[in-house]
Amino acid sequence: MPLTNAAISIICGLAGAYTFFRLVKQRRSFIDRIVTEEDLRLAWMIAVFLLTPLGVLIHEAGHYLTAESYGATNVELHHRGYWGFVTYQSGPSFGTGKTVVVSLAGPGVSVLLGYLSLGLAAWLPTRIVFKYTLAFFGMVIVSHTLIGYPLIDLTSELKGDFYNIYTLVPIPEKIVVAAIHGLLLGLLVLSWNRVSNQLLLDKSGIRKITVMRNQV
Repeated sequence: MPLTNAAISIICGLAGAYTFFRLVKQRRSFIDRIVTEEDLRLAWMIAVFLLTPLGVLIHEAGHYLTAESYGATNVELHHRGYWGFVTYQSGPSFGTGKTVVVSLAGPGVSVLLGYLSLGLAAWLPTRIVFKYTLAFFGMVIVSHTLIGYPLIDLTSELKGDFYNIYTLVPIPEKIVVAAIHGLLLGLLVLSWNRVSNQLLLDKSGIRKITVMRNQV
């Protein structure tokens, strides 16, 4: 039997609580200038279990604000931690095109947030472990939005954003959407390679400085 959304939220919530406990316990070693494998594992956990609810909220806010801007009524945002949804009444003037744009708004905002996080990871002047956390969060949110979510949506009975995007538009628009989807996936690979290489350089530079200080 597949897990329900509520069960997934409970499991992820428990993992989030454990992650927060570990962060509090290891806060001094986590934020120092030395980045260990343990720090990187914790950074991954923070990205997945502590920052994902924020990503979900921003995703749903994209749907919410777009629906409101198009004149939908009774617009409500339902945030469930690790998943969510927006309900609204479209009205007679709310055609298929507006429905598709509202569906696009959530994934679009998520992709923008993910690439912004990757960009900040590369260029923000802060501690390396924070850069890694931002990079991991960007990777998680973009890969889920462009790969995980579409696969779940198009192979299940969910009928969410990507179901609307790929089924409610004519074939020419489907081709355009698929092409943009592919380009964004290619950009994800290039961005991750660029950011990961930059982080490795920053990490190596700090390690050299630390060794020199210890020698002095």
